Amino acid sequence: MAKEILGNHYNATETKTDKNTSSLSIVTPEDINPFLNDISIPEDDTDYNENGDFELALKNTYVHSLANTYLTLQAKHFLTDSALQTLIDGISDIYDISQKNVCSFLKAKKISPDVIKVVKNQNLFDHAHNSANGVLRSPYIRKKFYKKEFNYVEPVEVLLEKSGKKKVFFMYIPILETIKVLMANTNFYDQWKTIRTCQKNVYTDFFDGECYRNSTFFKDNPSAFQIILYQDAFEICNPLGSSRKIHKIVGIYMTIANVPSYNRSKTDHIQLVALCYESSIKKFGFDKVMDIIIRDINILELEGILIKDEIIKGTVVAVCGDNLGSHQIGGFVENFSTSSHMCRYCEISKKLMSVQNSYTDPISLRTQHSYEIDVAIAATSGEPSKGVKFDSVLNKCMFFHVCNPGLPPCLAHDVYEGVLQCDFMLCLNNLIAKKYFTYDYFNDKIQKIRFISESKYENIPTIKKSEKLPGNASENCRILQIFPFALHELSFEDEPAWEMLLKLREINLLLMAPKLSVIHIAHLRLMIYDYIELRTTLFSNTPLRPKHHYLKHYPFLIKKFGPLKHLWTLRFESKHLYFKNVLKHSPNFKNVLHTLSERHQLLQSQIMTHGYGTVFTNKATSDDAVPYVSEDFELVVAACISNSSPLPLNQKLLVSQRVTFRGITFSKNMYVCIAKTEDDDFVLCRIKHIIVNEFYTNLLFVGNEVKITRNKALGLFEETEKVNNNVITGCNFGDLLSHEPLFVYLSSSNKLLFSFKSAPFEYSD
Repeated sequence: MAKEILGNHYNATETKTDKNTSSLSIVTPEDINPFLNDISIPEDDTDYNENGDFELALKNTYVHSLANTYLTLQAKHFLTDSALQTLIDGISDIYDISQKNVCSFLKAKKISPDVIKVVKNQNLFDHAHNSANGVLRSPYIRKKFYKKEFNYVEPVEVLLEKSGKKKVFFMYIPILETIKVLMANTNFYDQWKTIRTCQKNVYTDFFDGECYRNSTFFKDNPSAFQIILYQDAFEICNPLGSSRKIHKIVGIYMTIANVPSYNRSKTDHIQLVALCYESSIKKFGFDKVMDIIIRDINILELEGILIKDEIIKGTVVAVCGDNLGSHQIGGFVENFSTSSHMCRYCEISKKLMSVQNSYTDPISLRTQHSYEIDVAIAATSGEPSKGVKFDSVLNKCMFFHVCNPGLPPCLAHDVYEGVLQCDFMLCLNNLIAKKYFTYDYFNDKIQKIRFISESKYENIPTIKKSEKLPGNASENCRILQIFPFALHELSFEDEPAWEMLLKLREINLLLMAPKLSVIHIAHLRLMIYDYIELRTTLFSNTPLRPKHHYLKHYPFLIKKFGPLKHLWTLRFESKHLYFKNVLKHSPNFKNVLHTLSERHQLLQSQIMTHGYGTVFTNKATSDDAVPYVSEDFELVVAACISNSSPLPLNQKLLVSQRVTFRGITFSKNMYVCIAKTEDDDFVLCRIKHIIVNEFYTNLLFVGNEVKITRNKALGLFEETEKVNNNVITGCNFGDLLSHEPLFVYLSSSNKLLFSFKSAPFEYSD
């Protein structure tokens, strides 16, 4: 049963040892399999009863392995209690038949009855499931075992209102307890402890941004936890059915920015903080829900928590969400169509928003001081002041404020479901009206695109005459990335609509880059203003939207937060799918918040207890890696590998044709960018071999050198030199100009066309 909180205080059911520690027991890998390290299996005829430690360890490990399997089936693969019990009963019958067969065989061989009795007594499956004291014998007992033996952080019921027997509440998963479990994970702890160096004028992650570098809190506490919160409302039922809005839930999630972005983005690593009905938010406000969260954040800010004999502090660094959610929790107006001020970053009015587009236009950015003035005015007048309605509950944090800034934008909502969704169709309709091509021609070409060594870009929604692209954020982004390949056979010389599409695509390449220099940011600013000016000129009858204005703030916000790709909401939104699947496979709506929070926390306990080797890992994975033997390779290839300093030959090397590293898959015949020439062309490597070090923490790409040059009319790149199979080059993963392989397309004229998936990196002091 979840613990209950009344108001802002834990009730007596929660036990605390002191202000820095709690009753939560952290399980380490050694706790689960102690005999693997300390107890050897007897090799002689010693009676097992004389080896009680071994027998007990074996039984415990067996039970933990079974429990891990059962919990994985239930929490990750959504098997119901009844289905799992049916499976266990079936396995039990099979196990009994197998044991009877063994005993019958031993009896036929005239083996001593004492031996047969010993065999019967060593039934480990019965030890776990017998009806008298088996620790996994029933759904209720199994759940108790999970919570006791795994790293389970129990959801807490927070009471909002009680009227008779009816309670209005939400579920809270204590942040401090969650952080302790995370720090018990070796991979997470090592990455948290790793000192990350900042390169001058380069932005790779949040810690490069001014919000972090200028923070006195992080200067005084360099190892402090950097908490990123996310909040969003989502439907767990069919949004078009009769249950629409009845079970609409607001989810609050958390991730820690101290670990690299490629680990933060995995859904298993995104932690649940709270689940609440949207109707409760509307009735009681965000303050009631956030109070307990802010209380724990304040403890973390002022007192810290004890981790391995060290007091570690932390605070919120960003609260992500879509525009509506960010304005709602930030105290800003939520009506973007009629409000006089609708930007949470500056005080520009709606009237000026549609006419200002000069690089030197004055923009009065919001500050903590100006926000407080507007809060006071709004409180006195009862009306919003410059778009501010009330003081955000988030400002109760000691070292966070929504106007520092603290509410980053989301590329998916602003660009792919905003600017791109509308502007792409404006241009496409314009080009079709001028008879460059038809909708059928465009759909046929774009859906038949097949890239070399790529498969995931095949499903493109059919486009019809409309004001908006029909796809979701990911699909719209995909269309923007690949549309030049579909139309490369046509000529659009001096066509402004085509130029506008290419500018929007170039802006997207910069926004998708995981690593940006000051050159990139300056170029992005120019491109955005040029794009909006061209759009205003070309489609003067179609007014700009607020999201066009938000786009102007992106260069400034990148300097504050680092690359905005690392803070978009798509990865957080993918977490919603888990909760929808829970109810899809077990449609019990009697106590939804309890069910969802408990099931999620059971899943997290399984991941953080038995998945310790795979979560928060930075290691490469490969199914075909074999030991590298230099004699098996051509001399030029072997020489290239031996001359590569990142992978010294005193390490055992492996060679593979397909490797996944940091969320990116590389395979033979893919092209990666390794250098830029003085003529602004790029040098690629067509992969022949992928060399992996023995620790699976580094890659070396070896292959043929290819040079490409930009075709400005198409917005693509072409080969400047054909591949020379005698020219072998190599490049370490960390030295790639773009970490993702390029799009490569063979045109109808047998010419290879190339495109980056994000802007290649260039550095300047």
